[in-house]
Amino acid sequence: CAFVSGSETELRVGGVYEVSDSESSYVGGGIHIAVASSALVVDGQVECEAARAPGGGCASVQGSNSSVALLGNMSARHAQHHGGISYYGTHDRNIGGGGFMVHLTESTADVSGQLWCNTTSIWTGTGGCVALVSTGSVVQWSGNVSMSKTVVNYGYNAQAGGGGMYMSLTASHLSANGTISCRDTYALREGGCLSVKAAGSDVRFGGALVFERVTSDLYYGSLGSGGGMYLEVSSSNASVSGRVTCRESVSRGLGGGCVAVHAQNSSVGLHGRWEVSDSHAALRWSWTNGRPGLEGGAVYVSLIASTLVHTGESTWSNVTCVWDGGGMWIDAVESTVEWGGRTTLVHTGE
Repeated sequence: CAFVSGSETELRVGGVYEVSDSESSYVGGGIHIAVASSALVVDGQVECEAARAPGGGCASVQGSNSSVALLGNMSARHAQHHGGISYYGTHDRNIGGGGFMVHLTESTADVSGQLWCNTTSIWTGTGGCVALVSTGSVVQWSGNVSMSKTVVNYGYNAQAGGGGMYMSLTASHLSANGTISCRDTYALREGGCLSVKAAGSDVRFGGALVFERVTSDLYYGSLGSGGGMYLEVSSSNASVSGRVTCRESVSRGLGGGCVAVHAQNSSVGLHGRWEVSDSHAALRWSWTNGRPGLEGGAVYVSLIASTLVHTGESTWSNVTCVWDGGGMWIDAVESTVEWGGRTTLVHTGE
């Protein structure tokens, strides 16, 4: 529908964009904005109905050596796309987002606008609603993200993470203080709602995380984990300090009905208040490719040369798993675990 590009300039995109039944073969099914060495402000409103693209079905924003401010509200609904560069071609994991994509390189970003997705999906991609890819950038994300009935499916070339939102961070800083909520979202692999992969980065979630009726699945030997949230960090610092709510959150793969954490040479902090109910690590198929799995009805943690600190207040009720750790499973190698605070378990089992 619209393409905006700028280099070494100050650019403001305002007004209202209403997009219906629009498609791009690459990125930005509704609107695509790309800037280099520039200052970008987007305070307009974007509304998409059935807008489709492999990256950012509704809107795509790319910034290189720039400052980016996304202040306006954006909504996307009723959009599906196969994703990737081509359906049978090589998929670029940096392209995704059934609704929105934000791609940053050596930039700063302020995302205070609201993002909303309903019934959006992507195949062979990442992020049923939103994909954030950041390299060497600083991101302040204070806007709320609301996702309902968003899906990442098929998983060609080992993708399909983040049924609602996918974040890839390399040598970056992310501070997310808005509310991220998912209802009835699904990922064929890890992170039924939220999938975060960070390397050499600082990641902080201070806002509320709400996962209701969300699922991460198992696909041909690739054991997805984290029914609500999947957090994978290497040489990074990560913390979750906001309120976390999981209801009917299920991992059908490796484990972690609500949250799965994989850390290597990293520090992870689980703080705030956690309420997990009716969540499970439940088997879908009768095999796990010869690997152990299905542990931690609420939380699954795998640590290698890392530190995990829990200081929050956790209440887990009616959480179960198939194998070990009805409430929690921790696998630590050359690592330190400090589990403080208060943890209350009601009706947990294996």
